[in-house]
Amino acid sequence: MKIPVDQLIGRYKDNLFAIAFNICKSEADADDVVQETFLQYHLTEKQFNDEQHIRAWLIRVAVNRGKDINRSFWRRKSVPLEEYMETLAFETPESENLFEQVMKLPEKYRLVIHLFYYEDYSIREIAGILGVTENNVKVGSRGDGGCSRTRSRRDGTMTNKQMSNKERYKQAFSVLHASCDISLEVEKMERKTERSKKVFRMRPVAAACICVCLLLGSMGTAYAADLGGIREKVNTWIHGERVDVDVIENGDGGYNFSYKDGDNEKSFGGGGVSIDENGNESALSAEEVLDEAGCEAATEKDGTVWLYYQKHKVNITELVKGDQTCKVAIIDNNKPVYFDIKSNGSIGYEMSRSSEPTGSKDAYRVVD
Repeated sequence: MKIPVDQLIGRYKDNLFAIAFNICKSEADADDVVQETFLQYHLTEKQFNDEQHIRAWLIRVAVNRGKDINRSFWRRKSVPLEEYMETLAFETPESENLFEQVMKLPEKYRLVIHLFYYEDYSIREIAGILGVTENNVKVGSRGDGGCSRTRSRRDGTMTNKQMSNKERYKQAFSVLHASCDISLEVEKMERKTERSKKVFRMRPVAAACICVCLLLGSMGTAYAADLGGIREKVNTWIHGERVDVDVIENGDGGYNFSYKDGDNEKSFGGGGVSIDENGNESALSAEEVLDEAGCEAATEKDGTVWLYYQKHKVNITELVKGDQTCKVAIIDNNKPVYFDIKSNGSIGYEMSRSSEPTGSKDAYRVVD
């Protein structure tokens, strides 16, 4: 089974945000985790046993994405915890103190405590979600904390002393809410981030990866540029032509590329990661980055708009109109490749590529 993603967003958006915040301690990064987790669910072809299976899968993806962000070189600059806490509406001073004390713990303890007290998972279930043994999951818990519920306030609410440990924890962390608007239209997933001051493109791809985060610098002309180091040469497609590209690692997880274009030498930088269906992240090779870079829609000097994909060069000027999404398909090696293309004003074009259509196949025009 697979529940429509818009239904899951309403049910689990804040839960995933709280988990991601426990890991990243950053509102902006936690929002990114929520966005990317639902995107992966939207793209995966995986079938689930029931909603609890889906919930556990979403949490596992969010945990993996949060940990990847913590290790990433493009982490956003986060607001200090004390400043962020000032924006939260805690019900009681005790809740605020509990929140602060938990967030001071090491990540591995915060995460287990949160899954136990907030998500109500057992130690065995937590071990399954995190992929560790039960012996590695240790929660200092006394169940309901031995607290009596014999007395309550006149308004029917319990005093803090009458609340169980789980109830206190849930009250403290219920102040966390995702602040982002979740947009699952793949053609709108391109966005600028403060992490790199560049653009990340989220695209569905076939087989091994669920999506690719691609980071590309602008392409320009280099005059007698000396990149230094040992170069690797890769033969790839650029603007529909086979080109020999010199590649050198730039030291921050990406690559510098250069190639001859007539009498000039063109150069650009790039890098990225692939993300599997469980949120695990791995660096793209130079060949994979160039494969993504070789697929683009661009406006040429004469004002015409062209789609470039490997050996294919297609004039789509008449198909790109205003802010409407242009849906075209190219037959490559006897198989269709589907493209959703939309103008992004002066920035260029947002584009997604997939082996399966988004919506009806009849909406795509076969071009070549």
